[in-house]
Amino acid sequence: APQLTFVGHSHVPGIFFESRKYIAPVNNEPFEIPTNEKIIINVGSVGQPRDYDNRACWVEVDGRRVTHHRVPYNFHQTYEKVRSTRMLHISLGARLIIGV
Repeated sequence: APQLTFVGHSHVPGIFFESRKYIAPVNNEPFEIPTNEKIIINVGSVGQPRDYDNRACWVEVDGRRVTHHRVPYNFHQTYEKVRSTRMLHISLGARLIIGV
């Protein structure tokens, strides 16, 4: 049976194998989890992506299939809220626009 761990802190979606192999997810394209290796699946980020794709990212798991999904969201509204909050640096909002 595969040994899976799901993480999201780095905000970069992907599938990482114990063998050091990495697979970048393709939107809405299922990935079949192999049964013989430890795997870390980064689910991406809903609001602070770091992979130059400003859409929200989430993962669907169905048995041994993992599918990363991307959906647009109104990041301009969030950017304006960050910009108007004095305690937050403007770069925190600006990064939403380009997804880094």
